[in-house]
Amino acid sequence: RSLALDSTLAESHTGLSAALVARHTSSQPGAGDLLDDAGRAAAAAIGLNPRSSDGYIALSRVQIERNRYEDALATLDSAARFSPGESVIPFLRGVALFRSGEPEQALEVLQRAYKLDPRNVEILDLIATIHQVNKSFEKALSYHEIAMFFTADTDRYLAGRLSDVIVLDPKLRVNQAPRVTTACMKILERDPREYQTLYSLARILQASGDIAESNKYFNELDLALRAQIRSNPNDTRARSYLGLTLTRLGHWADGISIGEAAVAADTNNVETKYLLARIYALQMYSPQTKTVDSTKEARTLDLLRDAINRRFIDAELCSADLHNVYYQSDILSVFGKGVVEKP
Repeated sequence: RSLALDSTLAESHTGLSAALVARHTSSQPGAGDLLDDAGRAAAAAIGLNPRSSDGYIALSRVQIERNRYEDALATLDSAARFSPGESVIPFLRGVALFRSGEPEQALEVLQRAYKLDPRNVEILDLIATIHQVNKSFEKALSYHEIAMFFTADTDRYLAGRLSDVIVLDPKLRVNQAPRVTTACMKILERDPREYQTLYSLARILQASGDIAESNKYFNELDLALRAQIRSNPNDTRARSYLGLTLTRLGHWADGISIGEAAVAADTNNVETKYLLARIYALQMYSPQTKTVDSTKEARTLDLLRDAINRRFIDAELCSADLHNVYYQSDILSVFGKGVVEKP
């Protein structure tokens, strides 16, 4: 509407570009068209006001989502010439470096962003994510603790982002697991049908060694997910979580079968690829024989690379279900410079 009133206003083109990128990150089919439009809007903003950083920042976001990391870094150089003190510039530079497989460089520039804006949850969360990928779990936890202080729903942050770090590190689980359990219980009191939280609760109990209690919740989750799928057979997320639940209960073949079917039902759905990767990751290593199933490992890494190529989702790469990728493989192997963009 703003552009309809005045098509020469650079700020309106910048706002449109940002809105389209935001919609892209939360959509599935046809998302490429959104990025095309976002790129055109950002270019129009730069054309109208080439001495403002806003248009370059908007364009860099589009380039990052298209996996064109070197282009994004060059565009951010242009933005920095006009707004050297703006925290979003080193933040986006950190995003581009991290996603291109340069976590140490990313941390360096993100520290500058943090100094400029120490209460920014996006910045804090990304720093924590990189420390987690580097297996510096205590550092990751410390930045998540700061971020949680500035979030509106601390229970959900505990049940989500903090839970993944805590489950991945046995030392942290000893003291931190009860916090996650309590947070999950609070969420489930408000909404007993919140199956992702129920999964998180059952998982932290299983990781803490309370097998009987965790199995009780996993079996409850199994029934709830099957009921959800009966009422909506096209709910691929519920089907994928059923695959994860069955895997956690030891029904590996059924878990893979259901997860693969969810991906086949909607090949454009990025989330189901991440979730299937998590199913395979849980099954790729045997603690009894201390061996890695090379076929399942390869499938896990291929799914993660494909998912990243389509849309990079930090929270999925930080899932504690990828425990075996962190400890038995190389999580950084799924990153890459200049990832080939899907047509």
